[in-house]
Amino acid sequence: MNRRDPTWTSATTLPAGPRSEAGDRRAANARRWRAPRCVRWTRASARPRCRSRRGGSLPGAALLAVVLALLAQGMYRRRYWAVLCFEALLAFQVIVTSLALVVASTILAAATCLISVVLGGWLFWKLVRVMGRLQAGERQTLR
Repeated sequence: MNRRDPTWTSATTLPAGPRSEAGDRRAANARRWRAPRCVRWTRASARPRCRSRRGGSLPGAALLAVVLALLAQGMYRRRYWAVLCFEALLAFQVIVTSLALVVASTILAAATCLISVVLGGWLFWKLVRVMGRLQAGERQTLR
Protein backbone atom coordinates (compact mmCIF):
# COMPACT_ATOMS: atom_id res chain seq x y z
CA MET A 1 0.00 0.00 0.00
CA ASN A 2 1.05 3.52 -0.68
CA ARG A 3 0.57 6.44 1.69
CA ARG A 4 -0.85 8.46 -1.19
CA ASP A 5 -3.59 5.87 -1.61
CA PRO A 6 -6.86 7.24 -0.19
CA THR A 7 -7.67 3.91 1.48
CA TRP A 8 -4.42 3.94 3.42
CA THR A 9 -4.79 4.65 7.10
CA SER A 10 -2.37 4.69 9.94
CA ALA A 11 -4.14 1.61 11.32
CA THR A 12 -2.51 -0.50 8.61
CA THR A 13 0.96 0.12 9.99
CA LEU A 14 2.53 -1.76 12.84
CA PRO A 15 2.08 -0.23 16.25
CA ALA A 16 5.04 1.66 17.57
CA GLY A 17 6.79 -0.16 20.33
CA PRO A 18 10.14 -1.44 21.45
CA ARG A 19 10.04 -4.37 19.05
CA SER A 20 9.45 -2.30 15.89
CA GLU A 21 11.94 0.36 17.00
CA ALA A 22 14.59 -2.31 17.55
CA GLY A 23 13.94 -3.70 14.08
CA ASP A 24 14.25 -0.23 12.57
CA ARG A 25 17.53 0.31 14.42
CA ARG A 26 18.91 -3.02 13.19
CA ALA A 27 17.95 -2.25 9.60
CA ALA A 28 19.52 1.21 9.82
CA ASN A 29 22.72 -0.25 11.29
CA ALA A 30 22.88 -2.89 8.57
CA ARG A 31 22.56 -0.25 5.86
CA ARG A 32 25.08 2.03 7.54
CA TRP A 33 27.78 -0.65 7.86
CA ARG A 34 27.24 -2.52 4.57
CA ALA A 35 29.27 -0.17 2.34
CA PRO A 36 32.19 0.35 4.74
CA ARG A 37 32.42 -3.42 5.22
CA CYS A 38 32.68 -3.95 1.46
CA VAL A 39 35.31 -1.23 1.19
CA ARG A 40 37.26 -2.81 4.06
CA TRP A 41 37.19 -6.25 2.41
CA THR A 42 38.24 -4.81 -0.93
CA ARG A 43 41.06 -2.84 0.65
CA ALA A 44 42.21 -5.87 2.63
CA SER A 45 42.26 -8.08 -0.45
CA ALA A 46 44.24 -5.41 -2.34
CA ARG A 47 47.15 -5.64 0.10
CA PRO A 48 50.20 -7.30 -1.49
CA ARG A 49 50.78 -9.54 1.54
CA CYS A 50 47.23 -10.92 1.38
CA ARG A 51 47.37 -11.56 -2.38
CA SER A 52 50.83 -13.09 -2.43
CA ARG A 53 49.93 -15.46 0.39
CA ARG A 54 47.08 -16.79 -1.77
CA GLY A 55 49.02 -16.75 -5.04
CA GLY A 56 47.36 -13.69 -6.63
CA SER A 57 48.61 -10.46 -8.12
CA LEU A 58 47.19 -6.97 -8.52
CA PRO A 59 47.25 -6.99 -12.34
CA GLY A 60 45.54 -10.39 -12.36
CA ALA A 61 42.86 -9.23 -9.94
CA ALA A 62 42.31 -6.03 -11.92
CA LEU A 63 42.06 -7.95 -15.20
CA LEU A 64 39.55 -10.38 -13.70
CA ALA A 65 37.48 -7.52 -12.29
CA VAL A 66 37.41 -5.74 -15.65
CA VAL A 67 36.48 -8.92 -17.55
CA LEU A 68 33.69 -9.79 -15.12
CA ALA A 69 32.38 -6.21 -15.21
CA LEU A 70 32.28 -6.29 -19.03
CA LEU A 71 30.52 -9.65 -19.00
CA ALA A 72 28.01 -8.39 -16.45
CA GLN A 73 27.28 -5.35 -18.58
CA GLY A 74 26.91 -7.50 -21.71
CA MET A 75 24.60 -9.97 -19.96
CA TYR A 76 22.54 -7.07 -18.61
CA ARG A 77 22.13 -5.90 -22.20
CA ARG A 78 21.25 -9.47 -23.25
CA ARG A 79 24.21 -10.01 -25.55
CA TYR A 80 24.79 -13.56 -26.73
CA TRP A 81 28.58 -13.22 -26.70
CA ALA A 82 28.55 -12.22 -23.02
CA VAL A 83 26.50 -15.24 -21.97
CA LEU A 84 28.71 -17.51 -24.08
CA CYS A 85 31.92 -16.12 -22.54
CA PHE A 86 30.47 -16.36 -19.04
CA GLU A 87 29.54 -19.97 -19.72
CA ALA A 88 33.10 -20.64 -20.88
CA LEU A 89 34.46 -19.16 -17.62
CA LEU A 90 31.91 -21.18 -15.68
CA ALA A 91 32.89 -24.39 -17.47
CA PHE A 92 36.55 -23.68 -16.71
CA GLN A 93 35.68 -23.15 -13.05
CA VAL A 94 33.73 -26.43 -12.91
CA ILE A 95 36.62 -28.34 -14.52
CA VAL A 96 39.25 -26.85 -12.22
CA THR A 97 37.09 -27.44 -9.16
CA SER A 98 36.50 -31.04 -10.26
CA LEU A 99 40.25 -31.53 -10.50
CA ALA A 100 40.65 -29.94 -7.06
CA LEU A 101 38.09 -32.43 -5.75
CA VAL A 102 40.38 -35.26 -6.82
CA VAL A 103 43.23 -33.98 -4.64
CA ALA A 104 41.13 -32.66 -1.71
CA SER A 105 42.76 -33.71 1.54
CA THR A 106 39.99 -32.89 4.02
CA ILE A 107 36.28 -33.48 4.10
CA LEU A 108 35.66 -29.73 4.26
CA ALA A 109 37.73 -29.14 1.12
CA ALA A 110 35.95 -31.97 -0.69
CA ALA A 111 32.53 -30.67 0.37
CA THR A 112 33.42 -27.15 -0.77
CA CYS A 113 34.59 -28.43 -4.15
CA LEU A 114 31.51 -30.59 -4.56
CA ILE A 115 29.17 -27.70 -3.75
CA SER A 116 31.04 -25.49 -6.22
CA VAL A 117 30.77 -28.11 -8.96
CA VAL A 118 27.06 -28.69 -8.35
CA LEU A 119 26.17 -24.99 -8.25
CA GLY A 120 28.35 -24.21 -11.26
CA GLY A 121 26.81 -27.07 -13.23
CA TRP A 122 23.30 -25.94 -12.29
CA LEU A 123 24.05 -22.35 -13.39
CA PHE A 124 25.63 -23.63 -16.61
CA TRP A 125 22.49 -25.65 -17.38
CA LYS A 126 20.25 -22.65 -16.71
CA LEU A 127 22.36 -20.43 -18.96
CA VAL A 128 22.04 -22.91 -21.86
CA ARG A 129 18.32 -22.17 -21.97
CA VAL A 130 18.97 -18.43 -21.79
CA MET A 131 21.38 -18.72 -24.72
CA GLY A 132 18.71 -20.53 -26.73
CA ARG A 133 16.21 -17.76 -26.06
CA LEU A 134 18.75 -15.09 -26.99
CA GLN A 135 19.62 -16.89 -30.20
CA ALA A 136 15.95 -17.35 -31.11
CA GLY A 137 15.37 -13.64 -30.53
CA GLU A 138 18.28 -12.74 -32.80
CA ARG A 139 16.93 -14.97 -35.58
CA GLN A 140 13.49 -13.35 -35.39
CA THR A 141 14.98 -9.87 -35.73
CA LEU A 142 16.90 -10.93 -38.85
CA ARG A 143 13.72 -12.04 -40.68
